[in-house]
Amino acid sequence: MRICPNCGHADHPMWRPRASRPFCEYTKAETLEFNNPELFAKIKETAPTPYFDGHFVYHISRTGLNAERIEKELYDLMKWGQEPQEKVDYSTMAMVPKLAEYMTNADREGSK
Repeated sequence: MRICPNCGHADHPMWRPRASRPFCEYTKAETLEFNNPELFAKIKETAPTPYFDGHFVYHISRTGLNAERIEKELYDLMKWGQEPQEKVDYSTMAMVPKLAEYMTNADREGSK
């Protein structure tokens, strides 16, 4: 669960980190439909195109069982179902060079 250090907004605990995709979070589609029916309807409406809400990019998995989300900046680097735009080193969970720079900047902003 994420908590914004600036405004104190807390994400719903239904979002969990995905082990197979760094920086991607997921939840069961039925859980999202129950907890946030408006968001679920928008994601289903735009499928198969990902839905962007201003901060996150969402989509329903190919099986239709899970809803996934990733931050817009990371989506621009990695995409879904496509080859990464940059070389990804999954052993260190760092994308060379843009993701490492993004994470470094995010760390600096978070430590303020």
